[in-house]
Amino acid sequence: TTIQLTPDLRVALTATTNWDRNETFPIERTPTQLIEQDPIVRGSGQSTVYGFGGTYSSFLDRQEDRFYEDTAGEPDLDGTYTSGTAAASGLAADFASTFAQGSGTFGPDALFRLPLPSWEVNWSGLNRWPLFSRLTQSVSVQHSYYATNQTDYASFDALGNRVRTIGGVQLAAPVTEVEPTAIVMNERFQPLLGVRVGWKAGFQTEVTWNQSRVFTLQPASASLTQREVEDVQANISFSKAGFRLPIFNRLRNTLRFTLTASLSDDRTRVRYVVEDLNDRLFGNDLEDASGQRLQRLSIWPRIGYQISNRVNMDVFFRYEQTLNEGSTGSPRLASYDGGVTLRISFSN
Repeated sequence: TTIQLTPDLRVALTATTNWDRNETFPIERTPTQLIEQDPIVRGSGQSTVYGFGGTYSSFLDRQEDRFYEDTAGEPDLDGTYTSGTAAASGLAADFASTFAQGSGTFGPDALFRLPLPSWEVNWSGLNRWPLFSRLTQSVSVQHSYYATNQTDYASFDALGNRVRTIGGVQLAAPVTEVEPTAIVMNERFQPLLGVRVGWKAGFQTEVTWNQSRVFTLQPASASLTQREVEDVQANISFSKAGFRLPIFNRLRNTLRFTLTASLSDDRTRVRYVVEDLNDRLFGNDLEDASGQRLQRLSIWPRIGYQISNRVNMDVFFRYEQTLNEGSTGSPRLASYDGGVTLRISFSN
């Protein structure tokens, strides 16, 4: 839905959810009959959620609290405790509570989240303010938030190794109908803040600041991958049409200039829940997360010149510098690209 709060302020809200379920029925053939086995179930679900403030530290806090709660009583006869700590079901529940806040749960073993609305805000007409009216023709501000949580699941594998040793205690995974196989929470402010200004001098400027986070949980290996991307992009454009040169006064002479610059910071870290949880329980400091960091600076000026309806020329140059930390290759790379494009249209 779209809400027009004022003639210049518009808010668009979007809430989505979808899911699917597939069943495969294996059949065993014997000399005398066909025996239908238990169905193999697979599926996935995705919903718009909120992920504000979720951190790996708070996720690990939930796992630690679950461990102490599940091991407070007496163990089973074989000396194990039934616990979702570092198991697929417990990891999924604590992941959702930390990173994917919804309005409730549904689906098999409540793996899916009921959706919450994402939003997009556009505020225009600021050029009528006294502060901007003398210099600008148009001023608009944009802000957008969108986050989704996707969960893939499959039938519970009763034959798998379900016993783990955490904190010196043996834990057995609880039996569930299905179990999650992968969970991805994708959160992005695109833009967190964007400002577009049309100046009376003929310039157009735009600045956007974007942020995004992606958390990927692999329950089988109890690993959590966190990727954070932040970038700032600025665009300046100018166009001048119809000016005359002293000699070529009959030519159209339209000049276009654009300059695009961007700076991005892309960080990826991998955490292993079992190792970090053991360090927590034994009072050790957590080891630094393994990962990579990629920083990129890009500058792209471009000049276009239109001599007539049939003749256009562009001159462009692009510079890009990349700093890659944590990779096995060269940590710093620089690239240059430039050229001239001439387009001539012939007709009878």
